[in-house]
This record gives sequence, structure tokens and C-alpha cells, in this order.
Amino acid sequence: MLQWVFLLSTVKMLNLELNEVLHQANRTKIMTYLLTYGKTDYSQLKKQLELSDGQMTTHMRVLLSNQYVEQNKFFEQNKPKTVYEVSQLGRNEFLRYLDNLKQILLHTKME
Repeated sequence: MLQWVFLLSTVKMLNLELNEVLHQANRTKIMTYLLTYGKTDYSQLKKQLELSDGQMTTHMRVLLSNQYVEQNKFFEQNKPKTVYEVSQLGRNEFLRYLDNLKQILLHTKME
């Protein structure tokens, strides 16, 4: 509990905001995977990150509604396929999020 209080006070002191969309473990994993490997289809993303259908649907809905991820739906060999990739906005916001985390970690190491 004391660690969270310290973290929150550090965030306030540095005048930083942690992106609420990205500051969630599964969404961070999705964004990291897509930024690392590029365009990825639903099944591969779900399998690689070991997410359930419900988790994928919930978190992709959030990322899509915030325009951090783009989707392309089409048919391949008469089967529906959905491919995701990070948008430019998503890339920028993720890099800003990582920078804020780095600032917090640097500051807490100095304490």
C-alpha cells in the first residue's frame, strides 16, 4: 500500500499522467506485440498473448474506440479474418506512455 502511495505522489510531483487506456496489462501487451511484430491477425494475437475471446474483444474494443489500433476485416479462403495494426496515434501515445513510465522509474531510483 505504501508503495502505491509513493508512486501516486511521484506521478503528481512530476506532473505526469499515466494513460488510462494503455495502463492496463493486457492492452500494454497487445500494443507491445503489435509494435514489435506489425500487422497481426486476431487468432495469432490471441494465441501469442494467451488471451480469451472475451479478453481480446474487450481490450480491442477499447483500443479501437480510442483509435490506437486499426483493424482490417476481410475473407481469406472463404473464412473471415481480422488483422490489427497500431495507428500513428497509438504509436505516439504508447511512446509517450513509456516515456512517462521511464520518468517515474528514474525519479524513484533517485529517492
